[in-house]
Amino acid sequence: MDNVMSLFVSLLALIGILLVMQIITVEIMARKALKTNNTGYFMIFNLPYSYNRSARMGFVYFFVYLLFFSEKVFSTEWFLYLLVFIAMGIVSDAVVQYLVLYYGKIRFKKYIVETEKLEDEVKAYFNQEEVASEDYERSMPTYNEIELTKKYLQPTDHLAFMSIDGGDYVKSFQTYPEVTFDVEPFFDQYQVEQNLSGLPIKVTGLTQEKGLPFKDNHIDLFANEYSTYDKNEVVRVLKPGGIFVLNQNGSENLKEFLNMYMPLALRSQWNVETAKQSLINVGFTILEAYEDYGYLHFRSLSQLDTYLKKVVPELTKEREKFVTFYTQALRDIKNQGFYSLSTYRFIIIAKLTGSYQEIAQEHHS
Repeated sequence: MDNVMSLFVSLLALIGILLVMQIITVEIMARKALKTNNTGYFMIFNLPYSYNRSARMGFVYFFVYLLFFSEKVFSTEWFLYLLVFIAMGIVSDAVVQYLVLYYGKIRFKKYIVETEKLEDEVKAYFNQEEVASEDYERSMPTYNEIELTKKYLQPTDHLAFMSIDGGDYVKSFQTYPEVTFDVEPFFDQYQVEQNLSGLPIKVTGLTQEKGLPFKDNHIDLFANEYSTYDKNEVVRVLKPGGIFVLNQNGSENLKEFLNMYMPLALRSQWNVETAKQSLINVGFTILEAYEDYGYLHFRSLSQLDTYLKKVVPELTKEREKFVTFYTQALRDIKNQGFYSLSTYRFIIIAKLTGSYQEIAQEHHS
């Protein structure tokens, strides 16, 4: 009887310790969710109770037992106490998980009810027929990539663009030397040609090996507009003294969305300084560099869709996976009149210090 009572007291003590630890963790996560406006986090407490951690917790308690209970190892008594210890641990964890779920339902009831209503509204929006595009508000840019590029462009130059918008940026450039190329890695070549019809531009794509479709030392100015690129390929195709204009979104761009689905610790840092150093390492001299921290304001979900269809088309194809993001946006629109996304981009104008062959030989020596 005393042994049973002792086990019962031990079980209650274990449940109490685990419960306190779990509640502290929940409160820390809740504070973080509120700080990042990710109130969709609280919806995990609205799920039905389901316990599926028996195997994992049994494994954990088995190793804990091995570490702290070494007397009479592998004896009958040792095995008996091992089974009791694991059983107590799993029961304690199951009880704590239920109590934490119940605690969350009560503690965060306001956020759960509010989020449920917003999610219903978002899903109703998703079920609408195609909505017409709507303009959204953006901050004034601090630099003009077209004007900066034209500073370094001569009428006799061989100019190459690489962009990801089907030729829209190239079309807005308006002034072209006689030899101008547009490399579009993600668009059908015929569609781009139609978009640039009547302009003195040859549309092309990457090679089968994903390289640039130019001979060595062939291009005077290479302008990259938000596209991924191989810096060694850029070095290869530029003439000695050639200009590379790199206009990019940094890792802080759209951080409110990324923080919700990709923690900062999992993202590489990409900004003007890391990009400059990357170019210096392969033989470039930096001529100019500018950063642009801005914002986008959306006053309706249709405005948000208009933007996302341009920059994250795969998101709009499977919007149901991003209900939490749209719900948070709708919450902000209702509470403050708009949803805001931070933007961050930068531009670097760099000059190649020598020929591709000279730089390659220098790096191998």
